[in-house]
Amino acid sequence: MQELGRPGTGQADAVALRLQELRRAAGEPSYAEIARGVGRLREARGVAPEAAMPPRTTVYDAFRLGRRRLDRDLVADIVEVLGGDPVPAVAPITPTTPLAAVASLPEPSTEVTPTQDAADETPDAEPVAARAAGFHRPRPATVAKLLVLALVLNVVGQSLMTDLDLPIWQDMTGTAVAAIALGPWWGAGVAVASMAVDVALFGDTGFAYLPVAVAGALLWGYGVRWWALARSTVRFLGLSLAVAVTCTAISVPITYLKYDGFTLHDSARLTQSLAESLPWLVAAVFVSNLVVSVVDKLVSGFIALALLETLSMRRAWLRDRLRGRRSRSSALSPGSARASRR
Repeated sequence: MQELGRPGTGQADAVALRLQELRRAAGEPSYAEIARGVGRLREARGVAPEAAMPPRTTVYDAFRLGRRRLDRDLVADIVEVLGGDPVPAVAPITPTTPLAAVASLPEPSTEVTPTQDAADETPDAEPVAARAAGFHRPRPATVAKLLVLALVLNVVGQSLMTDLDLPIWQDMTGTAVAAIALGPWWGAGVAVASMAVDVALFGDTGFAYLPVAVAGALLWGYGVRWWALARSTVRFLGLSLAVAVTCTAISVPITYLKYDGFTLHDSARLTQSLAESLPWLVAAVFVSNLVVSVVDKLVSGFIALALLETLSMRRAWLRDRLRGRRSRSSALSPGSARASRR
């Protein structure tokens, strides 16, 4: 590790301020996320995994003003992780070497190049200003693959729960994937497609619940797109709970009025049990649906988020979506979620 001794407060602060610029341009990733990025970068160079990732506090200190020492290698790695040009190797460092010369950090680019689609596969090469402005968008082939994946997740999820006799639905995991990654109306479109498959396989018993799936898609999609509720686990937990409550509010009247409070789904067992102790059947329907919906939406939401976080490691546009940044050209179009037989 190469360090500079007493480089001069002005020079050290200049480097810290430039790092802060790059972090803002990259969408303000957390220091833990930057540390993980440095770890992956070093592992790719052959460093042992247990020694590759720096502590989060060490990364944080690199951005802090008033430092007297900076690790040149760490600064260079942070610049590369944040999308800056790799810092070239320099001559051996001495205590009198100017810090600004050691870590000659690039100014954030102000140009948008016509090769942005290539950034889908090589995110570290993308222009920082382009990422900050939200210019990235998925290729049509990527959109098609995600939509197929979302549809498969919905169909397989519900079929698996039915075969295992589990009292949750799992028919909206793909809805969450499409709504979060592509937008709320893409999620709504997947809901319609999933319902079409559901009707073809099982009849129209679940068709009445299509508004439930569409509402979930819109809430997941707009929650991530407008309020950046996927940027932290706590925020996303709150969003998924809001989806569960909204779906219950729409589902209960349908179940009570159309199916007299009971459906063929395994959750009807809980409704029957509650009906014996609660004075009104509608209260039993509400409580049972809410309990099942909370579990179902939390599981669906976090499976979707974990999948998308994994994919986002190599997809700049997907990182933008998860941070809640909208592309200038992002048109909201149809596509999401899948209703089920509740």
